[in-house]
Amino acid sequence: MKSFRAEKLKKMTKEELSIILREKIQDPRIREKYITITDVEYSNDLKQADVYVYVHNKEEKETVFEGLKSATKFFQEEIGRKLKLRYTPILHFKEDKTLDRGMKVIEILNKIKDEKNN
Repeated sequence: MKSFRAEKLKKMTKEELSIILREKIQDPRIREKYITITDVEYSNDLKQADVYVYVHNKEEKETVFEGLKSATKFFQEEIGRKLKLRYTPILHFKEDKTLDRGMKVIEILNKIKDEKNN
């Protein structure tokens, strides 16, 4: 699914989900939390989408994902309305761990650099 249309759909979905998070969600488990939609990956038939979310406050992660899970239907309805797709995708919210992995790699590299300097 590397077509121009698919990439555009991913970008539009990511933008719309961010707007919905920022402006329309009333659930206190999600509202005013520091959350970033990092990526959206569609299945080949565009009927399913994995939405990768990074929660900046680790203590709130579990609560945020509970809120996202309970608001999934709302997100799907809003996406269907905004993007006017033939099929509204079923959204699956997943934790994005790439930032944590990146920080871990930087930490390891810094340790190696410090050991070399000593």
